[in-house]
Amino acid sequence: MTITAKATATPSYRRAYVQPREITRDPAFTVRDIREDHVRTLYAALRNSGRLDPVLVWEDLRDPDRLRLVLLDGQHILAAYENQRRKTKVAKGIPVRIVTCDEITAHRLAAQRNSRDKLPLTFAEKMNLAWRLVWLADAALSKADIVGDTGASRTTVHNMRQRRRAMIAAGKQPTGEWWRDAKDTPPEQPEETDMEARIAELADTL
Repeated sequence: MTITAKATATPSYRRAYVQPREITRDPAFTVRDIREDHVRTLYAALRNSGRLDPVLVWEDLRDPDRLRLVLLDGQHILAAYENQRRKTKVAKGIPVRIVTCDEITAHRLAAQRNSRDKLPLTFAEKMNLAWRLVWLADAALSKADIVGDTGASRTTVHNMRQRRRAMIAAGKQPTGEWWRDAKDTPPEQPEETDMEARIAELADTL
């Protein structure tokens, strides 16, 4: 779905404890892949300290009949808590920060939190994140907004906007992966497209 209206809601936050099963992992808001080595590191910290930082979840109120708490940031922390629950068999609530806001702001918060995380995004994850914001909210966000939220270059965002317009004109829907969507005929492997985007980003930086 393409969002054209301006994001208007000011985010509000509250703290709570919820069961891990109450948190929804929505692929539309998933920024990075799970890295098991990082989960193990966090699980060890959890065993030593007894708790980790709160995860960030979005109170999704779009469907009154299907209210959800959607994970925006902290999937490695959530996985560590789930490991603890499997091993200890103790069903304890985990600390969360619940944000209430509009959908565009929720996507931006996911982008901002993960692009500044201590565990860096891979280049492909960064490109997919920028592509998601361009596709969902091209008219609602400036180029500077998207660059600031994701760390992608202005050249890359410009190319993504052009590609978005071409795909809409052709009646095509995005796959969510920039290397697949960047061309009419996706390459069998992502390296070529990733390299072209990387060269453009480095050139823009220089």
